[in-house]
Amino acid sequence: MNLRGFLFSFFIFNSLNLSAQNNLNVTWLGTTCINITDGETSLFFDPYITKPSLWDILTFSSISSDKASIKKWLKKINGEKVKAIFVSHTHFDHALDLVEVANQTKAHIYGSPSASNIAKGGGVASSMVSLLKHNEKIQVGAFKITPLKSMHTSHFFHFIFADGIIKTPLKSLASLNQYLAGEVYSFLIEHPLGNILFHPSSSDSLDISLFKGKPIELLIQGINNRAKSDKLMSKVIIPVDPKVIIPVHHDLLIKSLDDKPKTFFLASPKDFINEVKQKRNQIKIKMLDYGERYDIPNK
Repeated sequence: MNLRGFLFSFFIFNSLNLSAQNNLNVTWLGTTCINITDGETSLFFDPYITKPSLWDILTFSSISSDKASIKKWLKKINGEKVKAIFVSHTHFDHALDLVEVANQTKAHIYGSPSASNIAKGGGVASSMVSLLKHNEKIQVGAFKITPLKSMHTSHFFHFIFADGIIKTPLKSLASLNQYLAGEVYSFLIEHPLGNILFHPSSSDSLDISLFKGKPIELLIQGINNRAKSDKLMSKVIIPVDPKVIIPVHHDLLIKSLDDKPKTFFLASPKDFINEVKQKRNQIKIKMLDYGERYDIPNK
């Protein structure tokens, strides 16, 4: 091959490679555990891969992270590209594997003081942890992430299980009921290829005026514990007007990622989907399986 042929082949190869990477994609790992990547940098949200049994949950057992399972799933999403871990709140089904995911990826942790105390209890260096501040942007690669104060919806009437703040370092082998909620956040994720709103709570308290004028390509929406779909529709979904919604936090907390998701009946995803179709039929709903990747169409 002459020099001209080599240069032409090199140009074509790189053009194809760039085009393959020229999109954002999202992978769902159950509950609200999400990986978002542009092919160069990945953001990991709400690390919860280890699944306790129903008995563990009912008896508030102490369990440790399943290191082998975490390693396997991180490998599937190219975990070496995870540069930041964000924690929306610190119930066990959002933060149980925070320390182990941080250890395996060496990623920086962003969370509340409660998340910081989980990290400290697991021996994560304080230099690898930053506290979130409402509406204060964080730059990670080409991503700009803005934490937005939110609320946890009630589990039963006005009662929230394991409410409160983790005030002291929490050892990794801790009882599940010691994972108190702490502060609750949603995240606006801006990228030149598109904007994502990660709203893991079904609360309708989100102040959407903070990102008015910023079109949202994808809304990752938690639907468990919502009081009524119509409130979530009128106060969040309709004003945000995303092109696509991925419903999350509708699956059983004990279901292995090696299996198909099984719906928690109180989450009622069918009711949620019907509500969206009735009021915003142009919004596409994408239900994912565990480990399934969704490629976000470019702007």
